[in-house]
Amino acid sequence: TVSPGGPDRASFGPVARVLVNRCGSIDCHGSRYRNMRLYGFGSERLDARSLPDSPNDLTPAEADADYDAVVSVEPEITRQVVADKGQRPERLTFVRKGRGEEEHKGGQRIVPGDPADRCVLSWLAGAVFGGLLWALLAQLWWQGLERAGFVAIDESQRNALFALLKGLGILGYLLAVVAYRALHAFEESAAATRRALQSEVAQRDAELRALRAQLDPHFLFSFSGIKTAVLRHVELHNLRPEAEARREALFTGPDAPPQPTLEQALATCDPATLDLIASFQHAVVGDLLKKTFAAAEAFGVARILVTGGVAANRELRSRFTTEAARRGIQVAFPALALSTDNAAMIAAAAWPHFVAGQFAGQDLTADPSLVLGR
Repeated sequence: TVSPGGPDRASFGPVARVLVNRCGSIDCHGSRYRNMRLYGFGSERLDARSLPDSPNDLTPAEADADYDAVVSVEPEITRQVVADKGQRPERLTFVRKGRGEEEHKGGQRIVPGDPADRCVLSWLAGAVFGGLLWALLAQLWWQGLERAGFVAIDESQRNALFALLKGLGILGYLLAVVAYRALHAFEESAAATRRALQSEVAQRDAELRALRAQLDPHFLFSFSGIKTAVLRHVELHNLRPEAEARREALFTGPDAPPQPTLEQALATCDPATLDLIASFQHAVVGDLLKKTFAAAEAFGVARILVTGGVAANRELRSRFTTEAARRGIQVAFPALALSTDNAAMIAAAAWPHFVAGQFAGQDLTADPSLVLGR
């Protein structure tokens, strides 16, 4: 279906995947506190009990919710852009911010002319069976004139004139399509020319761009947003007393076991708490997955090493292994016994110095600001 005066809802699925992939992390538009809130992989799911077959896909309900989020931010401007067949899309805030033409927390996420940009623009410029619309308007207009007494002709003349109006409507629609395609081809040609002129400069500053990519906030792992969301959920649903009771039963109470088992911990949790824990884990793993493989694609790496305590998480290991196999990238995890306190990371950094016989002196002290590789 097509929303009245708005872009096509039924064809929004590919656009939703583009937006979620570029801007849908939990610390960006995946946050529930954003005006344009996006659901999907890398952020909170619309319904944790109903997930797509692939962890990197959307459910129809999520795509539908994302459509409402995008269109409802600036509904009137969106209708104007659609009415103009996608011309001057920069009138929309999400287009300007995505292209980096306006200040955006995540920086530039879409390059004008790239496949993601074309996907969004094609959706905004979608035609809605203009020929049939013209035919319907012609029929209604002619019936109105007859009822008002302005015309009085026989059936054959009416059919001939109606066929003429219908033909003119379809012709006008086809001419509009041809004009749009010609303008689009011109814009693509101009964009190709600009890219050719920029290629030499791009080659010269490749090293600088690589450095900027390392500092890209979209590659930084931060879970302050989702932790705040969990805190708000706990406060909103008054879950803190239950958490305190659970703490006392497992750790601080007089009857607390010396070493609580998993079964004892599960016995203190109701289904709502377990759903919250599972949703938190799924969102965090999705964010780690998305950013890690985005960085791997940006730098062209062939191998990924996952270390630290998070490497002991079974869902993370399973989803990273599946995604790495899909992309043809090798992924390695340390043994579970080494997946604590970044032990494997520290050992990997120290190993080349050990092999080279480079040992620190007795005066070595702790340096919390020490940078690996120096």
